[in-house]
Amino acid sequence: MSGALRVLMAAEADDPPIFQEALLQRERGRFANESLADPRESSAARSLATGDRYTWLLQNERAGFSARYAHAAVLNTQQQIFVIGGATADMSSGGGNGYLNDVWMSEDHGKSWSWVIARTPKFTARRGHAAVMNSNQIVMFVLGGFCGKDCFMNDWWSSENGAVWQKLGQAPWTPRHGHAAIMTSKESLILMGGHNGGSYLNDIWSIQDPEQAMVYSTWVQVRSTAVGDGALDKSIFSPRYGHAVVINSVDHILVMGGFFADKKAGKVFCFNDVWRSQDEGNSWNLVVEHAPWSGRYQHAALSTGKDEVFIIGGLNVDLERCGDVWRSKDDGVTWDEVTPAAPWAARYEHASVIDRNSAIYIIGGMSTGADKYHDVWRSERTCYDDVECGSEELLCRDGTSKNFEGLPNPMCVNICDRRIFDDCSGKQACRVKQAKATCVNPCQEQACNGDGEVCEVSARGMEMRGQVLEDAEAYCLACGDSRTKFACDTLRQCIWSPGAEACLMRCSVAKTKEKCNGIVGGCKWSDGKCSG
Repeated sequence: MSGALRVLMAAEADDPPIFQEALLQRERGRFANESLADPRESSAARSLATGDRYTWLLQNERAGFSARYAHAAVLNTQQQIFVIGGATADMSSGGGNGYLNDVWMSEDHGKSWSWVIARTPKFTARRGHAAVMNSNQIVMFVLGGFCGKDCFMNDWWSSENGAVWQKLGQAPWTPRHGHAAIMTSKESLILMGGHNGGSYLNDIWSIQDPEQAMVYSTWVQVRSTAVGDGALDKSIFSPRYGHAVVINSVDHILVMGGFFADKKAGKVFCFNDVWRSQDEGNSWNLVVEHAPWSGRYQHAALSTGKDEVFIIGGLNVDLERCGDVWRSKDDGVTWDEVTPAAPWAARYEHASVIDRNSAIYIIGGMSTGADKYHDVWRSERTCYDDVECGSEELLCRDGTSKNFEGLPNPMCVNICDRRIFDDCSGKQACRVKQAKATCVNPCQEQACNGDGEVCEVSARGMEMRGQVLEDAEAYCLACGDSRTKFACDTLRQCIWSPGAEACLMRCSVAKTKEKCNGIVGGCKWSDGKCSG
């Protein structure tokens, strides 16, 4: 019997909040005579292993907002992160008294946070709500949620800055929490699933151009939750709560994981299936019934600009807190584990966003009733993620490399990049030879004609052709170009002739009789060398 099923049978009902309350009671020792793995064992922070495809940086261990769970987070076009609502306490601690309707914002990648002061009335305190940005990431929407025992909501709100809110009314879908919402590129807001206090749901609703909801657009039910003889509708994902949903660049919607319980039948499911819709939720196909990641719920999921899909954390059927991260590059068909055990504490009911550099942010969440978080972590992809540079002159560097700290994604850098190799003098140039950096005199590579031209070097940092040189550079200069003794004396292959009042080439420069006899100033070829 799974840990979740044991908790379910001890709970008053299979309503998710009641189930969670039973779970937290058990963790507080009320069921000490029954075995249950200590969740702290899986929630402890771990050290990142060498070779992990992603590393994680702690942006802020104690952000300004209170430790919370079941909150929402969004990121706008200015790359500002917003944290919205959530809960600080479970039902036994006063229900709605522990629920929040505050909004916090970070403008520096989660390092610092400021409370957004409301200038208008806003949504009431809640947890388990959905939040989403419109397609151009300007307007945010907050939809539904849970406001305490037997209190579910179906109101929805919009805001551009988190300070001024507009109530868009009561939606026709039933009040619920643990649902998910996405926005298509064609400005269609789609809401799906969740729990309404009596049933697990898999209904789907959509509204076109939600910014115009008060005037031009209304909600439409795309698919309804199956009712009747109880037969499973295999044409759509089964009813569930705490699932994760993403949408990619071509408007493919993926539904992944989630929770379902039936106390009367003695069944608990934590799904690890993946479902896809290519027509805004009208029809669905099962992509994979059992993905390699463990069945889970209250996890997070994100999609990058390259249509990579990530599954992050969650709670599985054995009530183990997950601290892993999985990725799919093919619409959820195949998956690889990019972080087996993250350094952040394993958790569920956290929030997550992804920025334009594909950096993932993990924000808050909980592991146990006593372990709630207000930390912020940011991902960095590493060179171990199968990065091929394709040339012996290039090396992969990532944020874990010296002089490349903070790099969100690995990059291929020339071996002679001064952040990698900086041993050459100012008048030497770095060249890659046999996959190694070597310091050379750039004049060895410069062909100058022998008619009075000499090779000179502009040192690194000097200005040449209107630009500051990153590396020493050779150029050809004729002795005759120098009009003064001072300028001539700086040229190693030239000598100043007081009688001629001119800068002439040294006789010793000529290596053939023809070149020697061609030098103005009386050079003579004798005994195989030029002198004068």
